[in-house]
Amino acid sequence: MKNSQRTVAGAFIALFVLGVAVEPSHAAESKCDAAKVKAAGKKLAAKANCHAKALQKDAAVDPTCLTKAEEKFDTAFQKANAKNDNCTTSNDAATVESMVDA
Repeated sequence: MKNSQRTVAGAFIALFVLGVAVEPSHAAESKCDAAKVKAAGKKLAAKANCHAKALQKDAAVDPTCLTKAEEKFDTAFQKANAKNDNCTTSNDAATVESMVDA
């Protein structure tokens, strides 16, 4: 399996684990947790798109594309935490990000 395919597969698994990590009793209540999962999903999709474009062009992945995905994730995650809408966790951006980047 190519490295980029392993990255995407690992990220999908990480998102599944992240989704399971939010207890069902809190899932319906917490817009904050939902926003965090959504941000992680968007980051995964954006990074997968960067890798797909590179594969289509038979070129290296554009670091600017990856940076843009990182920045959007950071902004969305900070926005979710700032609203403080029943977040079940805090200061977890690095943990979630490492799961997506796995």
